Amino acid sequence: MRYQQAQEELQVNQKLFDKVRRRVELGDLPRADQLLAETELLQKKSLLIQAEAELMHARKRYTTITQSTKVPSQYQESLSTLREVPDNHPFLLALNSQIDRKTR
Repeated sequence: MRYQQAQEELQVNQKLFDKVRRRVELGDLPRADQLLAETELLQKKSLLIQAEAELMHARKRYTTITQSTKVPSQYQESLSTLREVPDNHPFLLALNSQIDRKTR
């Protein structure tokens, strides 16, 4: 989502920059306006690169966790019906064991 949004924003800013540059060439706008448009364009390029890096990291994490590079086209995650951690949960048992050892 962020990557697509960054791509769209870059495209819009590229069009804006092209129009501003053309109007500067024609003498309708001062060069300062072109510099402002160019600054905004460079910021959008930077955001796109950052979003692309985040996407690559997410894919890497997915591959590490699932041991697969194939991403399902549709997926549904159902929420657990549990509302509290059961007393026999391994992590809870380990924590209680640590507490017991320290209080003795």
